[in-house]
Amino acid sequence: MPSQPITSKQQHWLEHVKAADTGDGSLTDYASRHNLSVKTLYQWKSKLIKLGFYTPASGFVPVHQPPSEPHQSCKLVLPNGTRIEFSGALDGKAIRSIITSAGLKQ
Repeated sequence: MPSQPITSKQQHWLEHVKAADTGDGSLTDYASRHNLSVKTLYQWKSKLIKLGFYTPASGFVPVHQPPSEPHQSCKLVLPNGTRIEFSGALDGKAIRSIITSAGLKQ
């Protein structure tokens, strides 16, 4: 919870950060389309999170798989643009491990 009211400059960057995070591409794509410095956008995102003005969504969606039907192949695209592709008979535990590992690497 923020200890101080948001300033107009913080509000300006908060709107950009939210739009970038909810868009189809990466923050880099968003910055390019809006003539912003990607470094500045990332700095403001970090600052707004630390100040308590922004809480990013996790980006993960629960995956439910019937236990008797292992996946033969799968392709995932995460909100940050990371692509994960795998094939073979993988159970839910293996898929969860792959997704979790990918989410931990920034």
